[in-house]
Amino acid sequence: MKHDAIGAPLRRKEDKRLLLGRGSYSGDVPASRETAGVFLRSDTAHGTIRLIDVAEAQAMPGVVAVFTAANLCGGHPPLIGPEFQMYDADGAPIPEGPRPAICHDKVRMVGDILALVVAETETLARDALDAIELDIEPLPAAGTIEAAQRDGMVNIWDSCPGNVAFRAQTGDARTVERALADAAHVVELKLVNQRITANPMEPRCALAIPETDGKIRLVIGNQAPHLLRRTMAPLMGMAEQDLVVVSKDMGGGFGMRASAYGEEIVLCLASRKTGRPIRWTALRHEAVATDAGARGHITRAQMALDADGGLLGLRVRTQADLGAYLTAFGPAVPMGLFIPLIPNVYRLPAIDVEVLNIMTNTTPTQPYRGAGRPEAVYLMERLMETAARQIRIDPLELRRRNMIRQDEMPHTTVTGLAYDSGDFPGISDEASGAARDEAFEQRCAASRGHGRLRGLGLAAFTETAAGAGPGVFETAHVHVHPGGSVSVAVGTHSHGQGHATVFAQIAGDRMGLSVDCIDVIYGDTSQVPFGQGTYGSRSISMAGPAIVQAADKVIDKGRSLAAHLMEASADDVEFADGAFAIAGTDRSMTWAQLAAKAYVAPNFAGSGLEPGLEDQAFFTPEAGNFPNGCHVAEVEIDPETGHWTLERYTAANDFGRVINPLLLDGQTHGGVTQGIGQAMMEGIIYDDESGQLLSATFMDYAMPRAGDLPSFTTIDRPDLCVTNPLGVKGAGELGTTGAPPVIINALIDALAPLGVTSLDMPATPQTVWRAIQNAGAA
Repeated sequence: MKHDAIGAPLRRKEDKRLLLGRGSYSGDVPASRETAGVFLRSDTAHGTIRLIDVAEAQAMPGVVAVFTAANLCGGHPPLIGPEFQMYDADGAPIPEGPRPAICHDKVRMVGDILALVVAETETLARDALDAIELDIEPLPAAGTIEAAQRDGMVNIWDSCPGNVAFRAQTGDARTVERALADAAHVVELKLVNQRITANPMEPRCALAIPETDGKIRLVIGNQAPHLLRRTMAPLMGMAEQDLVVVSKDMGGGFGMRASAYGEEIVLCLASRKTGRPIRWTALRHEAVATDAGARGHITRAQMALDADGGLLGLRVRTQADLGAYLTAFGPAVPMGLFIPLIPNVYRLPAIDVEVLNIMTNTTPTQPYRGAGRPEAVYLMERLMETAARQIRIDPLELRRRNMIRQDEMPHTTVTGLAYDSGDFPGISDEASGAARDEAFEQRCAASRGHGRLRGLGLAAFTETAAGAGPGVFETAHVHVHPGGSVSVAVGTHSHGQGHATVFAQIAGDRMGLSVDCIDVIYGDTSQVPFGQGTYGSRSISMAGPAIVQAADKVIDKGRSLAAHLMEASADDVEFADGAFAIAGTDRSMTWAQLAAKAYVAPNFAGSGLEPGLEDQAFFTPEAGNFPNGCHVAEVEIDPETGHWTLERYTAANDFGRVINPLLLDGQTHGGVTQGIGQAMMEGIIYDDESGQLLSATFMDYAMPRAGDLPSFTTIDRPDLCVTNPLGVKGAGELGTTGAPPVIINALIDALAPLGVTSLDMPATPQTVWRAIQNAGAA
């Protein structure tokens, strides 16, 4: 094996460029004669637009133009809706609730776009913004699910009576009803999975550049440039090829940047009218208020178990917050990602799930790292932990009794997921054994000696990654250049994952080359013609096999060309370690030698071969994959104040074949940290009646810092995936999925001697202190 082939812990190739300030973020790209764009936004959560008077603003010095829906698109703004048609539980298409790129008659959330000021500088644009006269007649607003469901609350959309957009349902209600009636034990829980937001380091920004040939070049941070182009072009009356989307470096995506927003559409339309580039960068409070949110579930569940702790059935009733509009993928989260994963790693014989998807006057929800999978795992792992305490069985033992075993693979769950691989009991035993070391009891005793409580919590889980189905694919194009260097163009996007390194390792391993001579290209629709982007932990298991297939095509072409040049039969040419050799001889050609001749026309005379050494491949999986693991957290609590610290965190994971263990650990650390953030402190808060955002700055929206985190212990325990030729499984979201229930279970374990049995996220010191006081008063 080469030193930098699959399995080597290489540092990221891209780091040097970024550390030296040579990145190419949206803000780094210059444009001649560029202008600054600033948006006027609604400060009312729900209302009818009576007046937008821009005359004074338009006359101010340095103002190029002021656009409203009336003069930008004739009062008919482009409408951004779901990417695909979905259906209610009754079979009816879900109603329309698209987001207007710029509002014309009504606003439904704080932050809705009302106008765009274009000026020579951002300062001049903001000055003009203050001169716009605005009149909005307020309507009753619902800032929460509870408010939206109150009797007498107005409908945010006429097509959504009672503010229920649609109902999703699966399972066998009668079987579950019998299971609950006959069960030896019934566990009931109400869980709140609070609203959170992504808060990437780089706020949303875009630069729209009109070209002289009628095309528009959009420089933007986006996880799926090709999908963005596919969505935007028809909304703007353009052919796809006339919209070039460029997204090179990006400071964080997390799902929030995986689809279109109104800002980029308005900027493109305005740039076409002004004939000048327009740049916009969101202020931080503007980003928090308008970036797509996530989570937002209220769930009530009842789980039936027999006398030995065996699962019999589960009833789930969930209300999911969709926000004010149906986004590209938002409705798919509760329906297509949350419901199927509820059984998790367990043999659950019967299920009855109903999800009411609720419209509120808040930022629309969209996938955020994990997307539906964290909500499902949080539900099941909180139920399992509560059941273990209620029927007095060791939490790990109860889980093991119900886990799908490795010898039962492949296994189809009651919700229809087909697990192909995984050793759920084995990985749980390893994680628990590593976390509960010989010194654990000594640490507990030391905590008691200081008047503190120490607890241990675990969660066993899996998640869906990549996905499969009609139209799901990924592409790669491998090109060996005349000088012998190689470029690999992929349709995914890298924004912290290390694709420039990992994909080079995959190509290098297949082609017998060092990663140093392989460049990875992505994020420019003019350079990569096809692709579906990065989201849902799909890149390694989708683009990875596509790279292998494209490389194999190039190797086959290289073998034929080498045979022609060395006057041998292609069947006699062997390829190994980056060289083509005639079997049984010392005659061979390296990639560099072959490439030097591959583009010279006389070398192909009479061969029937095409010049060049390049080819592309499309990989379409038959099924997704299921990364899985068991995480264990150890916490210490001061019961006098509710302050607590995360002392240790152990993560045992099955990601299938590991391409780069160093970067894989980075993915785990980042995902776990975001999951810890939700469990510990994060939360988007809206006023119940006005719909006003109360956590619009980092003074109000807390996120974990390095000092809040311990050193992580990671354990790789791969069981190769069988649904893709590399045997890999997605890695980006497992940590975010596992951490919330692990943390809450650990806190409840520590608080159990005080009578605390339940705790909602975020578990701030105040939340913990109140739980202690309530338990003491009970």
